[in-house]
Amino acid sequence: ALFYLDEKNWEPVRDQRKLIHDTIVAIVMKKQAKELLPLLLNLSSKRDILAAELTLLAAGIRDLITLKKIDTPSLEFFCDLNEAIELSDRCSLSFLYELYEHITVAIEENKINANVKLLITKLSINAGIL
Repeated sequence: ALFYLDEKNWEPVRDQRKLIHDTIVAIVMKKQAKELLPLLLNLSSKRDILAAELTLLAAGIRDLITLKKIDTPSLEFFCDLNEAIELSDRCSLSFLYELYEHITVAIEENKINANVKLLITKLSINAGIL
């Protein structure tokens, strides 16, 4: 905890969470490819960092799924319950399930040394977000 009290140590974590947050919002709001593609291209090309980003992405989607099923869920990614509820209401449960499934596949493929750029491309196409 003391490590992250220093602004220079906290900044990369904050930036990573903002990227994932913006990506989730863009996906759920069905943004056009010209708005979503730059976010996806900003995902790391380093396998270990990408694993953390995909895990955060999965946690965010999990929060939205949970909101559709439970009245008072315990959120893992979102800090603002009202924002999470609004996002959850904007898409179907089946879309969120399918997206979550594709993210978990991408996490597993990342573990077995898949090409990182192709992995993100495949995730985007298979999940129907591009």
